[in-house]
Amino acid sequence: MRNRILTGALLCLAGVTLLAQTDLGPPRWMPVNPMSGSRRTADDLAAEKHLLALVDRFKSLSILNPVPGVYPQASLSSNGTPAPAPYGASLMLGFWPPKDTRLTSGVLRPAGELAHLMIYMNWVREEAMDKTYWKDAEGSFYPQPQQLGDVQGFPVYEGFGSSELSGILIIQPPGRQLFTPVSRKRFHGFAVADLEKKLQSAMGALKSAQAKYAASTSAEGATAREKQIVASLEQYRTARPRTPEQMTYREQEVRRLDAEEIERQRLDAALDTNRLTGPLTVALTAAKASLAALTPDEQSSPACHLPDARDIGPHPVATGSGCRPIVSMTRWYNPALPRTTPQLLSIERYWLSARETKTFGDAVRPYYRLNAASVEALDWKQISTTFLK
Repeated sequence: MRNRILTGALLCLAGVTLLAQTDLGPPRWMPVNPMSGSRRTADDLAAEKHLLALVDRFKSLSILNPVPGVYPQASLSSNGTPAPAPYGASLMLGFWPPKDTRLTSGVLRPAGELAHLMIYMNWVREEAMDKTYWKDAEGSFYPQPQQLGDVQGFPVYEGFGSSELSGILIIQPPGRQLFTPVSRKRFHGFAVADLEKKLQSAMGALKSAQAKYAASTSAEGATAREKQIVASLEQYRTARPRTPEQMTYREQEVRRLDAEEIERQRLDAALDTNRLTGPLTVALTAAKASLAALTPDEQSSPACHLPDARDIGPHPVATGSGCRPIVSMTRWYNPALPRTTPQLLSIERYWLSARETKTFGDAVRPYYRLNAASVEALDWKQISTTFLK
């Protein structure tokens, strides 16, 4: 697939070069947009230096020499990752066609929209990984994303959200792992705490139901209900002529419905049978029993979640068919290294671009083709051992 994409890129983009607007001059790289801010720190400058080195790797690719009918631009930014976590920064790379490029005061500038290649250094957008996302005192965790494929042996994980987010390529040094299994003790404990929180939130509804039942069964409430029944029967009697049998049957039905409503209120006023607190109480009791039943070995074993379309969970289960491992991303880096040391790269929109290229072939938009081709042309194994630490 890689060779086919690269060959197609060269053939197609060579033709695009002929269409370049003459007033823009020959296709070439636009000036890099550096990190913004008037008070950039030493960390900002160090991270920017690493990203510029990565830009140079793109510039050196044979498929971009000469630049094939587009005007590439790299934009750098800080992700504001708080210490002590590694310093996160991003490189946004766009391959602008002539029609979306302008020459202003002698400087090339983009003037349109396209799908940029997004490259994050020391940062993975956890919210893009999965819609099922939990957090406790130790940090966030979620079902391990499905792997869609790989690039030179590096995994591409399924993302949550629009098609642009689906397909996150992860580059790490040899021996480093992105995901760390979450223990069953932690996950089961979170499930208990989550249910306790939900039950506490539902107590307001229970108190309202108890107040309603107390009002309905009080002396004043009973009198008011009897007046309602009498008024209803009188309205029924005067609407048109009724036989004694019809009136008797009508009164039986009205009083039956009143009794059923009182019984419904009685059940809703009890913790175990309230429409909200009842199911939560049952689930909480089961969750506590499940946590207490874990042996020491089971407590430390990897947690698993069984998805349920009716409720996102959590739903802890023993490892088995259909469940998804629960993981966190808390140990992917070496804390002994300086914060700005590149330790990981996550790349978004490559998978989208590769899919678009495969689907539309020569008719694909140039930036999709170049997004895919440039990612596949880079030597990621070399980058993982020389650029990343």
